[in-house]
Amino acid sequence: MNGLHTRVVRVGLALCVLQGATIAAAAAGPCSAQIEQIDKALSQDAGRWNIGPTGQQTTAAQRHVQPTPQSVEQAQQSARERLHAALARARSLDAAGDANGCAKAVEEVRLLTGLQLIR
Repeated sequence: MNGLHTRVVRVGLALCVLQGATIAAAAAGPCSAQIEQIDKALSQDAGRWNIGPTGQQTTAAQRHVQPTPQSVEQAQQSARERLHAALARARSLDAAGDANGCAKAVEEVRLLTGLQLIR
């Protein structure tokens, strides 16, 4: 009887693990894997590879006008805010299960950061 009891417990534990994995997979949104890639890349970068928000070249830059430290800081802050907003939007749409909206937000993050994502 002890051997049978052990097998029943093992099967029960295996079923619990399988059910937990299924629930976790079902809870993941349509863009969860890409958002995880973005989070990982941004946290690993820590300023070393210059991955992060970027902005468009201004007309002043095209005229060879040098930026001031204040204008550089303003541009960096604005780019960070756009990045954080796009990432928050991606997370929110992912949690809501909106695949199209989430994909657009992830693409915006990708464009802002220059990251190449694996789909």
